[in-house]
Amino acid sequence: MKYVASAASAVCLVAGIAQAGGIERDRPAELILFEEGNYVQFSFKQTNPNVEGDYPAFLGGGGTGDMAAKAPTSVLALKSS
Repeated sequence: MKYVASAASAVCLVAGIAQAGGIERDRPAELILFEEGNYVQFSFKQTNPNVEGDYPAFLGGGGTGDMAAKAPTSVLALKSS
């Protein structure tokens, strides 16, 4: 049982490390907390990364094409005092 618990802990640790490597494409509107009075903020952003490459001939050769899609993000923040 000791080995099962140790293995489960190791799997959770590795999964947590992999999760921490994510990409943050939007930013929350946390600065609105420090504005005076009533405040409304709207923002829109679109990220269009170009992620492509080639793989070696011993793996079949060729190109990957564009592997990342557009990512539109909109944020609406409202503060009422």
